[in-house]
Amino acid sequence: MTRPATTRAMGASASRGPSEAGVPSADKEWSASRLLTTAARLWEQEVNERLQGVGLTTAGLVALQALEAVEPVTQAALARILHLQPQTLRRTLASLEDRAFLTRGASAVNGRALTVRLTDAGRETLRRAGETLPVAPERFGSEPGLRTTLVVLLEGLGVQHAPDAV
Repeated sequence: MTRPATTRAMGASASRGPSEAGVPSADKEWSASRLLTTAARLWEQEVNERLQGVGLTTAGLVALQALEAVEPVTQAALARILHLQPQTLRRTLASLEDRAFLTRGASAVNGRALTVRLTDAGRETLRRAGETLPVAPERFGSEPGLRTTLVVLLEGLGVQHAPDAV
């Protein structure tokens, strides 16, 4: 699937001036929230395109990366770590479990809670995803201080630890 060039999708021409039909340039007219959400959406589309051959989406990759760092972990705890609603994570984990990237089973401590673990196939998929990423650094994240700025933003929003995912 081909998608429009990133600059065109943001409403700016390659010269970062007004694009067709006089749409304002992203660098001067957009609010910080619009810039951030648009950049995140375009980044996610780029990552999803690169991960197609591995059989993952961005959501699946982030879930597997977090799981690898803390496993075994309950599904509820993983949702908290990822700042997701449990129902949202449940769908992602079900999809990953269907592809045999992880297993979910009753917790030994609390039989009602589900404990999540990576499988060997999940570890191999993470390895392959690592070869596919990072997304072209010249397109995302090459600006000096961008990562630091994002970590400060997340910490300001109450995130205790900004995970080194994707």
